[in-house]
Amino acid sequence: MNNSTSSIAILDIGSNSVRLLITNGVFFNKKLITTRLAENKTEAGELDLTSAYRTVNAIADLKKEAEDLGVNQIYAFATEAVRSAKNKTQFLELVKKVANVNVDVLSGDLEAETGLLGANFGQDGSIIDIGGASTEIAVQRSGQVIYKKSVALGAVALKQMSFKSNSELKSYVDSAVLAFKDAPVFNVKAIGGTSTALASVDLKLKVYDSNYTDGHYIPRKNLEEITSEAFNVEPSVLCERYAITKSRAEVLSAGAYVLLSILKTLGLDGVQVSEKDNLEGYFYKVVKGYEEQ
Repeated sequence: MNNSTSSIAILDIGSNSVRLLITNGVFFNKKLITTRLAENKTEAGELDLTSAYRTVNAIADLKKEAEDLGVNQIYAFATEAVRSAKNKTQFLELVKKVANVNVDVLSGDLEAETGLLGANFGQDGSIIDIGGASTEIAVQRSGQVIYKKSVALGAVALKQMSFKSNSELKSYVDSAVLAFKDAPVFNVKAIGGTSTALASVDLKLKVYDSNYTDGHYIPRKNLEEITSEAFNVEPSVLCERYAITKSRAEVLSAGAYVLLSILKTLGLDGVQVSEKDNLEGYFYKVVKGYEEQ
């Protein structure tokens, strides 16, 4: 992308990674740094200091990268790991002090709606967003958002919980997913890092390529096989076989099972994957805000 002061940068401070989107409204460039903000949260619900500082440093680095490209409009939003943290205020103050970034903390409903906007560009349909610390489903019909729900259920958070067995983890997920049982989904897209990684695995890619993963349909039968494989081999083996990172491989089994459980609960035979998600959605939200001024 050409350097341009008309470009906008958006930072997504997620539970598993910090992502940067730079766009001029036509071209969209993305980059991420895995920081695992949701990792090692205390029993009191506070963000772990090591994870917090790792995340803040990533925010500062990505902001500088955007500024070095000539971007002077920089926005940031955060999701479940931050919004549910008991020390949220201290974390946001640290981001402001170190990176000089103001962070918009999205509610669960707004996170769901933002992901829907990013994936569907305002068109009718549904999204399932499997994140690091939460999962969202949103549905738009006849131009209106008719369903949006967020549940504190994510791939990183599940891996941090002390399940005695995979069966216990699966039972926990199946129970939590029942919160979505009445979601009136249609034309469903799965978004987020778990879903795009699963598309890469299903395609058996050796080099990750969003041109292939974007729009890829994963049959439920294939997802069942991938989930079983993820539960039964070491993350390093997954990295050797497929184009996924070590950090993603470490939480893939949990994330895959969340998606599988949702498909079963909603009676879906498979799902289409979208590379476009709440980063694009937040961009459209920001642009709309400018248009209304």
